[in-house]
Amino acid sequence: MSAGYQATPQVIGLEGEEDALVYSQEEVFDGLVEKPASATGHGNGRRSCLQTLCLCLGLLLGLLLGMLLAPGVVTTIQQALDSGPLLHEVQLTCPVAGQELLTKFWPQEGSVEILGFTAGWLLGAEGGVVMVTGGAGYIGSHMTLKLLEAGFDVLIVDNLSRGRSPVVRVLQAEACRLKRRMGFANVDLGRREMVNVLLLATKPDFVFHFAGNAYVSESMREPLLYFRNVTENTLILMDAMEQAGSSNIIYSSSCATYGIPDQLHLPITEEVPQKPVSAYGKSKLMAEEMLLQWASSQPAVCVTILRYFNVFGADPLGRVGELPNVLGDHQDTRLSGALLDAVMGFSPAVKVYGTDYPTQDGTAERDYIHVWDLVDAHLRALQHSSKSCGPENQSQIFNLGLGKSVSVLAMIAAARALPGAKSFAVQNLPRRPGDPPRIWTAATKARSTLGWKPAFQDLTASLLTSLEFRRKNLAFFASPASAKKPTPIAAGAAQQQQQQKQQQQQQQQQQQQQHAQQLYGAPKWHPSKIPNASFDSDPWVVNRFSRPDASPRMCMQCIMIPGILTGSAYLRSTFVLQREYARRHGYDLYTLVSRLNETRPPSWLKVKSTQALIASGITGCDYIFWMDGDAVIMNMSFKLESIIGYQGRPDTDLVISGDTCLVNVAQSLWKFTPFVYQLLEDMWNMGDIALWETGALNSIIGGCKPQDDGGKKKRCYDVADRGWRDHDFGEKVVKLANATRLDEVIVNKSLKEHIQWVPKRLFNSYPIGLFWGYYSEKEPDFIVHLVAGGKAQLSKWQDIAMRRHNITMPPELTPPQKAR
Repeated sequence: MSAGYQATPQVIGLEGEEDALVYSQEEVFDGLVEKPASATGHGNGRRSCLQTLCLCLGLLLGLLLGMLLAPGVVTTIQQALDSGPLLHEVQLTCPVAGQELLTKFWPQEGSVEILGFTAGWLLGAEGGVVMVTGGAGYIGSHMTLKLLEAGFDVLIVDNLSRGRSPVVRVLQAEACRLKRRMGFANVDLGRREMVNVLLLATKPDFVFHFAGNAYVSESMREPLLYFRNVTENTLILMDAMEQAGSSNIIYSSSCATYGIPDQLHLPITEEVPQKPVSAYGKSKLMAEEMLLQWASSQPAVCVTILRYFNVFGADPLGRVGELPNVLGDHQDTRLSGALLDAVMGFSPAVKVYGTDYPTQDGTAERDYIHVWDLVDAHLRALQHSSKSCGPENQSQIFNLGLGKSVSVLAMIAAARALPGAKSFAVQNLPRRPGDPPRIWTAATKARSTLGWKPAFQDLTASLLTSLEFRRKNLAFFASPASAKKPTPIAAGAAQQQQQQKQQQQQQQQQQQQQHAQQLYGAPKWHPSKIPNASFDSDPWVVNRFSRPDASPRMCMQCIMIPGILTGSAYLRSTFVLQREYARRHGYDLYTLVSRLNETRPPSWLKVKSTQALIASGITGCDYIFWMDGDAVIMNMSFKLESIIGYQGRPDTDLVISGDTCLVNVAQSLWKFTPFVYQLLEDMWNMGDIALWETGALNSIIGGCKPQDDGGKKKRCYDVADRGWRDHDFGEKVVKLANATRLDEVIVNKSLKEHIQWVPKRLFNSYPIGLFWGYYSEKEPDFIVHLVAGGKAQLSKWQDIAMRRHNITMPPELTPPQKAR
């Protein structure tokens, strides 16, 4: 039992308030922790009077200390009781993805989601959990995953200022899969009274402390932010741990505490003098000193400090990772993140700060350690501390690095070797103040004491884990809601910036409309009155935009229906018509299958063949239009450039037709960009979605799983928006559904900037519309969708078209003649 439990009422000075000390632990928490609706008991029953007094006194100590350091917070238990509950227990069940809680995308402050624990856990927790502060962040999420896999029950504490709620959902799903218990507390470590109550309630056996800010350049601009979130919050956590009797902490520190070491001290050992130059390094060093002093004054306290070098990479299975900077998290990023932004095409260049260092190639050298190796070292540190920590061995410090000094140019070369990497430039800039030329560690102590050996040795392979995580998850992560409400001045400035942005967009739109008229001529058509085109008629833009020298160049992709060799004749003849049309007009028609006998579903062909075309880099296409193998829609498809041109719409990754529900991806114009590649990957990985074309993208954009019944689908789109409607990263998009009606949908801002919605009638521009097109034997036009596949009249229509235009079926597509 720590010293905090041994104080007396006389020391605290609460004469006349003895009644406040007769509450049992459960009664105290009844006022500070809101009971779940299903909670019916109080854990293991009432404690002894002595334990109750000690627990209450410990809480009172924390409250009094909070009064001294943070004026305005509650100072007695009675005030806490009167102020209402600080924590709100929310019980989840597996699978987490099915919870209504998902509609509240950002849990309210003070909510504690519990998974696997019995209701009322906060009222009677008996320890047994490992607490991870910052567990929704980059390194903390990997640590949580590692602990769950190792068989631990975990409690994440994160206020989601830099961490992400979707990361928590991923970890909760993993907890379900691994049959482990997990909690998530949306608690700011700066909220002293809330932290005190949480620690007293949960009594964690170990605490991994990752929470805080971690960017050197940001710390130089906002030093107070770092001293508050790194140093002060560590003090609050230490105080809460002491009151709760939790005495084992593993602290996430940094090589930034060494500052610019003398090059004679390389590789850096734990004994090298610490002389930080950045506010980040200084804030970490002060936190280290507080922890070590605490351990030296309390025999039961065990402190392990791990000083990281440069961390990169992601979970090898792609479950968690570092979120890409392209989502607007903040302007600072690690070199690995900047490289991946460039590799994926989100950034045209990588900035290199300093090319005149006394190193092998003139650029700064660092020690890069994969995040999965890093958290493995943490797990080993926990095991080591649990066995060896005692009065004679309370504090341990370890450097963690790969043991190699890698230059910036070497990292750039490793990134350029990634599969599918886009080309990017290198922008050489002057050195940044405070950057050491070379810093690395052999991590000898960690290797010998912890038995730790990094598994990720190859730079490109390590970067690939991050790249694959991004490709798998990019579309699912939006920028978090701001933790700070804007001041009136900031709000006014933001409004002025928004007005300027709107003016710029209007000017840009006018310029694009003028350019479109010069390029295409003034429009002489109306979308609903374009006549059907015959086989030999000149398509609208084939000659201009589908030839190799066109810019932008638009291509077609034919998606063949499985079983085409054994299916009805119209499927085979459709492809022949499409291919012949492409040949006559000089553009390419892409299809993934060579002999047209693919047996996988059309959805696989659409997604994977488009990805293959994007990754190949040899087609010369800028855009591609998906086309089903049972459709002949040549002319209509190539008016898609007019949608962009005549409408004055900006260049975008994906053009989607408006639909009464949301989108119809089968009628979409896809640009060959990294975003499109990853969005296709995300669509394919939505394994529980029945309608791939429409359903998967709907699920990504609006968080909705389509239903078979039209009424159910409508209700689904009305309500299943993953809570974006209530948050500032959700935005309404107004679409023209038809000539008389507007549709509105809530979408993720990070997706909205990549997607344009256009009126459906601009896609369905021939009479009546795509799915209600007509045909005539006398005028064998073939802008028609063969929705009634296999019907005799459609086959007859195609026979007429093929005879009229002297087209014969290739032998490989000619069905065998039945024996007479």
